Amino acid sequence: MRKINTGIYKDGICLFGINMFASMLNYICQILMARILSVESFGEINAIFSYLLIIGVPGTTLTMLVSKFYAQSDYVKGKNENRSCLIWGEKFVTITSGVIFIISLILAPVLKSVIQLTENSVVFLVIILGSLSFYHPFFSGVFSGYKKFLLLGLYALLIPVYKLISIFVSYCFGLTDQKRLNILLLIMVLGTFATIVIGSAVSSKIIGGKKETFECKKIWGGTLSFNTLVINICLMVYMNIDILSIRYKGNGAESGLYSSVILFGRIVYYFAATLASIILPSVASNANNRVKTLNKCIIMLLGFSFISLLPINFLGEKIINILYGKEYIGAGKYIIYNSIIAVALSLNTVFSNYLVGIGYSHKWKNALIANIIVIILATILDSGAQSLLLTIGLSGIIVSVYGYFLCIVSKKRGG
Repeated sequence: MRKINTGIYKDGICLFGINMFASMLNYICQILMARILSVESFGEINAIFSYLLIIGVPGTTLTMLVSKFYAQSDYVKGKNENRSCLIWGEKFVTITSGVIFIISLILAPVLKSVIQLTENSVVFLVIILGSLSFYHPFFSGVFSGYKKFLLLGLYALLIPVYKLISIFVSYCFGLTDQKRLNILLLIMVLGTFATIVIGSAVSSKIIGGKKETFECKKIWGGTLSFNTLVINICLMVYMNIDILSIRYKGNGAESGLYSSVILFGRIVYYFAATLASIILPSVASNANNRVKTLNKCIIMLLGFSFISLLPINFLGEKIINILYGKEYIGAGKYIIYNSIIAVALSLNTVFSNYLVGIGYSHKWKNALIANIIVIILATILDSGAQSLLLTIGLSGIIVSVYGYFLCIVSKKRGG
C-alpha cells in the first residue's frame, strides 16, 4: 500500500506541474486575446467561457462520479465490466450532447440576448462548444479513477494548446475584430473534436478488456448523483456569477476590465483543482487518514493562495499595465474582490470532492444552495458592482468554514 501511495503522490506532483504549466498557458491565452481583440470582444469571449463552464456542470459531475466508480472498481478482475461501462458512458454522453444541441438551438435567441452576443455565427459556434463539453470531463473521470494523474494533466493541457493555436490563426487571418472572434471559436470547436478522439482512444487502452453485458447505470449512484450535480451547479454558478452579473448589467467595457483580473485568482483555483483531482479517488478507495490528507491539502492551498495573491494585490495596477496595457488600468479596483472569491471557490472545490468521495454530500449541497440564494438576493437588491463582489466573496468564505466542519463531522460519524 505504501508503494501505491508513493506512486500516487509522485503522479500528483506531475499533475500539479502540468496544471501550473497549463495555467501559465491560459494566462498567455488571456493576454494574447486581450491584445488581438477589442475590449468589448474580449469581454464577450470571457462571458462565453463563463457560459460554457456553467452549461458544462453535468460534465463536471460526470468526472466526479466516473472517477469514484473506477477508483472503487477492480482494475484486473473487473476489466471487462469497466470496458463495457466506458462504451455505455460514451453512448450516454453522445446522446446527451445531441439533446443539448437541439435545446440550445431552440433557445438561441435567449442565449444571444442574455450573454449579449454580437452575431448569429458566434451563437452557433458557442452552441456547438457547449454541446461537446461533456466528453472531456467524462474521459478525465476515467483517468482520475484509474489514478493516471500524469495522463489527466496531459489531457487537460490540450485545451490551452488548441486555444493558443486558435489565437495564432485568428491573428493571421482575421482582418476585423469580429472575424477574429469567429475564427477563435471555430478553431476551438475543431480542437474539441480532436480531444474527444484522443480521450476515447487512450481510455480504451488504459482499461483494456472487452465489451460484455453489464448493468452500467450503477455509475450514477442514485442520490449521490443528484447531490453531486447540485454541488457542481452551485460551484460553477459561484465561479462565474461575478463576470456574468457585470456583463448582464449592460457594461461591456467593464466586463472586459474585470475579465483581465480573473486569471489572477484562477491560478489558485487551478491549484485547488489539482488537489481535488487527487483527493477524490484517494479517499474513495482508502478510508485511512482521510482527514489528515484533507488537512495537508488545505494547508498547501492556503499557503499557495497567500504566495500567489499577495504580490498581485500590492502591485496589481503595474502588473495589469505590463500584461494588458494602459486601457485596462481601471481593473485594479477589482483585484481584492477577485482574490477573496478565488480563495473561497478553491476551498469549496476541495471540500466538494472530499465529501463526494466519502459519500457525505447532502448537507454540503444545502449549504452551497443557501450561498447562491444569498448572492441572488444581493443581486436583486441592485447592489453596486464592488459591494456585490464583496458579498460573493465573504459568503463563500463563510460556507468554506462550514464545509470544513462537515468534513470533521463525517470522520467522527464514520463517513
